[in-house]
Amino acid sequence: MTDYIASSPNRKRRKRRSAAKELALSAELLRVELENENLKFYQTEWFRFVLSLLFFVGSGFAMTLMNAFADARGPGGYPLPDLGFQLIPEIDFPDLPNIIMSVMGVATAIVIMIHPRRLMVLRRLFLIYGGLLLLRCITVISTSLPDPSPACIKMYEEGLYPVKNPMTSLLHGLRQSLFPIQSSTCGDLIFSGHTVFMVLCVLIWIKYYDFDLKHSWLILFVIALAGLGVWSIIATRFHYSIDVILAIILTVSLWQRYHIFAEISQLNEYGPMNFIENGKVPENVAERLDRLVEGWEVDERLVKLRKDFDTRLSKIRQFEEELARDWETKKKMILSTKPKQN
Repeated sequence: MTDYIASSPNRKRRKRRSAAKELALSAELLRVELENENLKFYQTEWFRFVLSLLFFVGSGFAMTLMNAFADARGPGGYPLPDLGFQLIPEIDFPDLPNIIMSVMGVATAIVIMIHPRRLMVLRRLFLIYGGLLLLRCITVISTSLPDPSPACIKMYEEGLYPVKNPMTSLLHGLRQSLFPIQSSTCGDLIFSGHTVFMVLCVLIWIKYYDFDLKHSWLILFVIALAGLGVWSIIATRFHYSIDVILAIILTVSLWQRYHIFAEISQLNEYGPMNFIENGKVPENVAERLDRLVEGWEVDERLVKLRKDFDTRLSKIRQFEEELARDWETKKKMILSTKPKQN
């Protein structure tokens, strides 16, 4: 009885906190909906989301090409001395990093889909991830190191690596982008793309998952899973330790910097960030876009009027043809009923 009485106030407090969160969420969604009513199409969340998606796809394609070039110009040889290799014993399970990354990706996708501002979360994720991919395009071909992967070492010993034909390496890189578990490239080391993805998943959980102390174990589980993934990357000799360390530092730094600029109004009041986060553009740009949209609307009205004119003209021609056929029919009837002269 005493335990029930003691737990009753806690239960009421949890209900009040839950009700307050739902009320705040409803107010935020209503505010966003009211703001989107009078926005131009280029200011809507959907349009900015599509732009971020295109940026991410373009960055991924560029990363695929750079992976192929890194594979083509890799020096081959045996691994360099690495502290992580000395501390962590090697395991023969090359697919383990990909499996852990897939599990974290599915879990993070669920968190994003249940978030009320999922388009905003995806937009920010695509922009940050795309920026990191472009940065990796530079670093991955700047300095080529001997790949520590056992598969690449075996190819080097058999004389199959480095690949001298750029087209063969390019096709190999494209296959890697479509089927990452069945194929891998050699030489794309600095910095670790797998670590970038895992760290981004952890940061999304910490930033956007609405949890209380009762569910805090989920965050700890995701962090532990990411730690296991980082350990597996080094244990399978997928990357050097420096690749993992740089990936963690760069990912956390870019994530923090982006959200600082995105969430402090004084910092995103001007420039591209104002458009990316708020959908606002300078007045001169807005006027040009409005004129362009008005031009499209005028063109659409002209096309509609032309279609209406063509439709009416075809109906008039059909009516004229019907009148001509009726006249011919009546003419034949008159000639057939006219009495013949003797």
